[in-house]
Amino acid sequence: MMNPFYRTDIQGLRAVAVVGVILFHLSLPLPGGFLGVDAFFVISGYLIFGILWRELENSGKFSFPSFYLRRFFRLAPALALMLATTLGLLAIFTPPNSQLLKDAGDTSIGATLFLQMQLSLKSLEVTLAEPLSRMRCFTRGLNLLRNSFI
Repeated sequence: MMNPFYRTDIQGLRAVAVVGVILFHLSLPLPGGFLGVDAFFVISGYLIFGILWRELENSGKFSFPSFYLRRFFRLAPALALMLATTLGLLAIFTPPNSQLLKDAGDTSIGATLFLQMQLSLKSLEVTLAEPLSRMRCFTRGLNLLRNSFI
């Protein structure tokens, strides 16, 4: 039986947003393709709000630990598959002592332990001497903060 709360129309919008981001990263002539990220976050926020609202209506309470635990068990298998595939392909197609392979390994560890914010801030410390870099740091920081709460 189909979940009565599953919205195929909204999932379709999320798919369009993801395709827009992929096409943008493939450098195809898609003006504003980066907007797919914002659209995806807004749609996901709408869906998460619905989940939280139903939980409050049904049980009268909400638990952050159980909410995040459900998200973890839903997303962890896809994260593990993506990291294993990416690292496996990099190991095959890059030289053994490649900096790219080392950086990918470090990033994978950060993604697995949910330390991306700390890794991003560490990489930005080097560039804070230039005024333009400080502005980029500020905007990246805002993006990191925004993404932390979604």
